[in-house]
Amino acid sequence: MKFLRQFGITTRLVVLSLLAFVFIGAAGAAGWMGARTIQENLQDIFTIRLPGLNYLIQADRDLQQLLVAERSLLFADPADKKTIERLVKEYETNLKQSDERWNKYKNLPADPAAKPLIPQYDAARATWMPLSRAVVDAALSGDPAARQKAAASSLGDVGVKFEAMREVINQLTEIIESAAKADNAEADASYTATTFRLAVATGLALLVLAGFAAAITLSVTVPLKRTVAFSEAVSRGALDERLAVDARDEVGVLADCLCRMVAALKEKIGEADARSSEARAESERARQATVEAEAAQKRAESAKREGMLQAADTLTGISGVLGSASEELAAQIEQASRGAEHQMQRVSETATAMEEMNATVLEVARSAGEAAGSSEGARDKAVSGQDVVRQVVAGIGQVQQTADQLKSDMGELGRQAEDIGRVMTVINDIADQTNLLALNAAIEAARAGDAGRGFAVVADEVRKLAEKTMLATKEVGQAIAGIQNGTRRNVGHVDDTVRHVQEVTRLATESGESLGVIVNLAAAVSDQVRSIATASEEQSAASEEINRSIEDISRVSAESAEVMRQSAAAVADLAQQSHVLQELIRKMREEG
Repeated sequence: MKFLRQFGITTRLVVLSLLAFVFIGAAGAAGWMGARTIQENLQDIFTIRLPGLNYLIQADRDLQQLLVAERSLLFADPADKKTIERLVKEYETNLKQSDERWNKYKNLPADPAAKPLIPQYDAARATWMPLSRAVVDAALSGDPAARQKAAASSLGDVGVKFEAMREVINQLTEIIESAAKADNAEADASYTATTFRLAVATGLALLVLAGFAAAITLSVTVPLKRTVAFSEAVSRGALDERLAVDARDEVGVLADCLCRMVAALKEKIGEADARSSEARAESERARQATVEAEAAQKRAESAKREGMLQAADTLTGISGVLGSASEELAAQIEQASRGAEHQMQRVSETATAMEEMNATVLEVARSAGEAAGSSEGARDKAVSGQDVVRQVVAGIGQVQQTADQLKSDMGELGRQAEDIGRVMTVINDIADQTNLLALNAAIEAARAGDAGRGFAVVADEVRKLAEKTMLATKEVGQAIAGIQNGTRRNVGHVDDTVRHVQEVTRLATESGESLGVIVNLAAAVSDQVRSIATASEEQSAASEEINRSIEDISRVSAESAEVMRQSAAAVADLAQQSHVLQELIRKMREEG
């Protein structure tokens, strides 16, 4: 606290305001950096990872539906034009959608690990596409041999090309999932670091600001209370009081001025008392001289009756002594008068010093008022920082809404995958029925003997196609299950992201509350500064009271000087009477 008293009150309050700004800026910067890092990770997930994953899953689903339409055309009745048209439309629609969604995926910023796979997929698709078209054309030709060959091709090398193309999509999906996990891990690390930084910055800010504010308050109020108590004691007349204030600030200057003023006042009052005592002594001597003169006059008259000459001689000696005493008394009264005038001048100088000290007190009050204004400015800046934190919370709330919407979209994607699974179950049932029908046809052909041998061959091929269809349906079901599992994992990642966003929102809210505490602390400091200004005004009032006491002393000194002048006039009259007495004695001698 002694160290703080070496600096002015305004300097201390400015330092306190700067510290508040620094800590508010540090807390805001820590929160902003953490929120920015999390926002970047979320932006990567929301704008690149999840859209890319969605495009790949949708494209894979379109390809699976295209494959179902392709193989359904192989087993459809060529005479059923309506079914043929529906299957062709599904084939073309899914082919177009898969191409569009793949192009949308390619337009997104690609992960370095995914870049080599993009041309690989394009090459696999370019190889598979004409083969698939050939299968569809054969299915539409109506030629049984061509349809049978196309079915074998679809389940054979064309199917292999199709799975090679889908394998690239699976690899890209795994890359996106790995990148999303990495972003999630980075968001977790950023969340932990942001939590630590905000906790440390807030705790340190509250601790330092509270301690510094308390130290400033005590460094000002304690010596100021001592000064006020000293002024009250002096105003009651206790000039022997001591003021122990060791400071170089405005309060220290005020205390030093008060001490010097009281010392000067005490000295002047002592001089005034001494001059008054001298004046009273000289007045008493003048009164005694007057009494002696009157007694001498009476003795002169008596001597005139008894013996004018002897009395005249005696009166001559007395008159000489009286004249000498009158002159000496006049000189002493003149000296006392000059002392009284000097005392009046010194008291006037003391009054001037009191006025200067009063101006110093008013300057302290004005500085305290300006410091209160600075504290108000610090509080306004803290309120502005609190508004910025509210805006950050609002922005994070918007990110949370986006995450919730994305979670809903991923749920819808999972439901669509389940719908595809149900369709594949129906296809599997149809394949089972086809297999049973082929088996029954083979049995009937065997019963027919040689006449049913050709039909038995066809039935056997149909059974094989049904088995291959069941196998393909099983593979498609596994792929759909993989899509569903990936969707569930992504929904889990989105849930984690939403949880992190909620936690960051809570931290930002706590940061706003901490700034609110700092705002209240700045308001408390401002109130304390106003209290200092009020105490300074009270000190000014006490100084004015002392100034009025000095004016009373000056008035008493003036009255003493006036008494000295009157005493000097009386002594002059006494000297005149001594001369008259000497003249009378001279005449008495001449008459004698």
